[in-house]
This record gives sequence, structure tokens and C-alpha cells, in this order.
Amino acid sequence: MKMDILTIIFGIVGAMGTMGTIYYGIKSLHLNRELKRITWSDFKSASRELKKEINKNFKPDIVFSPCRRGATIANLVFDVGENVILYVGIREDHREDNFCFLGDAWKNAWKEDFAVVKTNKYYHYIPMGMLKKKNINLLILDDFAMSGTSLQKLKEVLLEKGFHKENIKTATIVCTDAAYDADMAPDFWWRKTPYTDVEFPWGKAR
Repeated sequence: MKMDILTIIFGIVGAMGTMGTIYYGIKSLHLNRELKRITWSDFKSASRELKKEINKNFKPDIVFSPCRRGATIANLVFDVGENVILYVGIREDHREDNFCFLGDAWKNAWKEDFAVVKTNKYYHYIPMGMLKKKNINLLILDDFAMSGTSLQKLKEVLLEKGFHKENIKTATIVCTDAAYDADMAPDFWWRKTPYTDVEFPWGKAR
């Protein structure tokens, strides 16, 4: 009789342990999903906190967003009416099957308007008007630093064009641990994550 009772007790304890493992496993899965997802609500908090961090350490005269994603963030971080000029570049992913090098189409018509910079993922088109403003504080602002190489390459190009190192800073909403560990992290970021498959309101990070 005692053995039967002990068997029942151990069975209940084992079942509770299994249920606890399942519960915390599901909870951990949901937490990981939340950490991988950036919502519009997150952006409001991120914009305020990122702006506060930037303004404590740097006063940009120009904000350069390599693409429309960065421009969306720039409009949230910097209020209309602030004395900050926003330049938006164009970015093409040359890894895609349907890639079409815009530079070929623009070569004759717009070659004096944009400088083309190739990184391991993208062709970046930088407005020439911005490159003429060398003696100012410039912030490169984007949504995500996966490896950090694109931001680093853009910074190198600006230095080659005559900008001063101390006048150039970089910022993103999210930075990966890999970029940070490789010393390729932006100067400012809102969230550091081990994940590369982060979901933004406009789609998965690239």
C-alpha cells in the first residue's frame, strides 16, 4: 500500500516537472520571438532613447540614411523643425536574383548626382550634394547592423572624400552581438541582440 502511494506521489511530481519544463520552454520561445520582433510601439521608445543617447555625445548637422528604412527612423528620431538636414540615399541588394544595377541606367543622366559605393551586400548611392559638406557633423542612421561592414565601408568612403573622423558617427536601432564582437558596431544603438533574423514593421532585417 505504501509503495502504491509513493508511486502515485512520484508520478505526480514527475508529471508536474514535465509540465513545468513545457511551460518554461514555451515561455522561453515566446520571449525569443519578442526579442526578434520590433513593433511600431517599440520604435517610439527606441527613437526617444536613441535620440537622448546621440544628443548626449554628438550634435549632428546632417543625418544620412542609406535607404528609406533609415529615413523612416530619422523622421522619428529627429523632430520636424530641428536644425538637422536629412539626406536619403538609394540602396540595392546585389545578391538578389532580380538585381538590376541602377548605376548602368543612371550612368549618363545622373552620374554627377550620386557616388556609388559597393559593399558585400549592397550598392549604395550617396548624394553628391552631401559629399560637398565636409566640415560638419554627420550621422549615418540605419535600422540594423548585422555585421557592421556596410556602415564601416560608408564611413571609410566619407573619410576618403575629406570628412574628419571625429565628425562622423553611426547609429542603428538594432546591433548584433557579432558586429559588436568584431568591433564593427555603430557608435549608438538601441538594442543589442544575438539574433540576425530580426523582424521590423517593414519586414525582416537584411
